[in-house]
Amino acid sequence: MTKPLPSLFYKYATKDTARIVLESRTLRWSTPVLFNDPYDHQFDLHMDVDMAALKRRALDKVWDALSGDPDYSPHPRNPMGTLIQVARRKGLKLSRERFEASFGPRVVEGYEAGLRSLPELQRQFREVIQTFQVLCLREVRDSLLMWAYYAEQHRGAVLCFRSDAVDDSAWLVARRVQYQRSMPRLCDEEFISDVCAGRAMLDAAALVERVVYTKAAEWAHEKEWRMVAASRGQPRAPCEDVPFHPRELDAVILGCVMPPDDRRSISEIVRGRYPHARLLQAVKDDRAFQLNIVECAH
Repeated sequence: MTKPLPSLFYKYATKDTARIVLESRTLRWSTPVLFNDPYDHQFDLHMDVDMAALKRRALDKVWDALSGDPDYSPHPRNPMGTLIQVARRKGLKLSRERFEASFGPRVVEGYEAGLRSLPELQRQFREVIQTFQVLCLREVRDSLLMWAYYAEQHRGAVLCFRSDAVDDSAWLVARRVQYQRSMPRLCDEEFISDVCAGRAMLDAAALVERVVYTKAAEWAHEKEWRMVAASRGQPRAPCEDVPFHPRELDAVILGCVMPPDDRRSISEIVRGRYPHARLLQAVKDDRAFQLNIVECAH
């Protein structure tokens, strides 16, 4: 089930970064090579297939298609599907035994050819991924760990952005990151057998999504959402500062141990440039290991 788009996104930042973002009205989109997770955008999709299971599934599906399966799609998804449609119209003229003897080796040959081409496909894929610019956001504002990691040990701030503040907002394309123990695969027996039967083909966009929006399960506490785009400037630029609409800034949360001078200077920027935005602060709870977010004292 797809999780609904949050009404608010949160960006953890050091106090200096928060000041730059607020003064420039821009957010920095970065290429994956700058991320702190060495696997982020930087793993290959593999084919891990049980050859016997693949051969059996492919033979069953192609035979069913050739022999008149009423549920077979009349709209082939690849050239093999077109050949099957032609064969169906002409009528099947061979036994199941002869069909398996003829087509079985082709399934194996096709899979082995795919394995041989996989390293080059992975290389090209890595090159494409490195041209992306990514903005990482969170759906939680009170994570002790993220305040420590990304907001200068609670001396920084969290910037709160409203996804529905303006029409046609870029925030509407944000996608939730999926967290897994194992890397997603390029394809499995079910998918390859569908390709053999003309029912499927590799979808480049879907493959990109598996890499861009999948992270190791250890990062699940971050509850991350992402906005991804091809580089708008130089294809290999490590980062790019992209403007946001001032109305999109809903609030700024000041860290619980932010120095007083920084608290005053950031508060002045918010009140002067974003008069609609709320000024909040994180406060340590006196009974539980948690942060409470409260209105800033004027």
